[in-house]
Amino acid sequence: MLTFYISYGCSFINGTGAFRAPWALQMIPAILLFFGMMILPESPRWLASKDRWEETRAVLTLTHGHGDPDSPFVVREFDEIREWIRIESEAKNASYLELIRPRMLNRTIIGVFMQIWSQLTGMNVMMYYITYVFQMAGLSGNNLLVSSSIQYVINVVMTVPGLLLVDRVGRRPLLLVGAAFMALWLFANAGILGAYGTNPGPGGVGGNTPEASTEVTGAASKAVIACSYLFVASYAPTWGPVSWIYPYVLNMHTPRTTRR
Repeated sequence: MLTFYISYGCSFINGTGAFRAPWALQMIPAILLFFGMMILPESPRWLASKDRWEETRAVLTLTHGHGDPDSPFVVREFDEIREWIRIESEAKNASYLELIRPRMLNRTIIGVFMQIWSQLTGMNVMMYYITYVFQMAGLSGNNLLVSSSIQYVINVVMTVPGLLLVDRVGRRPLLLVGAAFMALWLFANAGILGAYGTNPGPGGVGGNTPEASTEVTGAASKAVIACSYLFVASYAPTWGPVSWIYPYVLNMHTPRTTRR
């Protein structure tokens, strides 16, 4: 979202700075991350895997215990790490072939296809190619870019309810509700463009955008824009976060070396 608005602001710069400035600004987070990683402590789990238990406890105390090594959270986390290290040491010979053995195959298929269908829902089209959709809805110029940016705002804001509801409502209900609503908005968009759209010619809308091959106006145009926003608002709190959480939870009791 921030990148979009920075790029939009830089579009008003005359000359090559319009695209050089956004590219250069991307270095700032990378530089901060580079120097920040130098003072970041090692992962407690990695330290434990190297049998460096005192350092493991020290990092847990620093990050979770507020300086108290006997904090209940630190003790519980330390015991959990020790138990996982024991389990992984017993399963150190586990290979990726475990993922396709009968007892694991179902989990593997669900986890893989969860990610596949998350990408095939149409979310990427509604985010990265939304300018073409909105061009077909009659928007142009700055109005087109600002209207497209609202998709990113909706995506960020609507992810928060999903994170709050995922443990209360459950993963499966969120996926089912999200899929139903996303299908509804996509079918609505397809129906509106099919019923009310006109062919702008081989050059597309405006004569220079062949990707925008259909054009709608009036109420149909507003409906396409609204359905596009509602699609993102349906994806963000459901398939957006859950498609990443579900595969991990599904396989959290398998050896970590094969879960990665």
